Amino acid sequence: YSQFGQDPTYPKQFAAGGNADPAQYLTVKDANGASLFTAPAAGTMVKDRIRNYFYNPSFNNLNVGLFKEFRISETHRFLFRAEGFDVLNHPNWNGVDGNPRSGTFGKVSSKNDDRRNIQLSMRYSF
Repeated sequence: YSQFGQDPTYPKQFAAGGNADPAQYLTVKDANGASLFTAPAAGTMVKDRIRNYFYNPSFNNLNVGLFKEFRISETHRFLFRAEGFDVLNHPNWNGVDGNPRSGTFGKVSSKNDDRRNIQLSMRYSF
């Protein structure tokens, strides 16, 4: 896809406004405003390297589990569990649009729906 043989730079911004937002995750134009990429002609094969050409935003997730067992007697026990998934509630962005014919080419315009989850459980064993 690269027209000039240059590797793209990554300003790492989230395009919150979709198509109207100028924030690009992947730089698709040079300093003069000329396009760094061209779409291949229909029905042709691309000879440039395609795999691993674009790097998507990183994925950050922190899961935590706390367990405490209380012995009531020799044969009776009580287990308390608290588990948190994505406890920092960090947003994880979806991938970069890699289609040069798209209006959102080079942009990350959405995030996944994963949210912080906390679950508590108790178990009584005898």
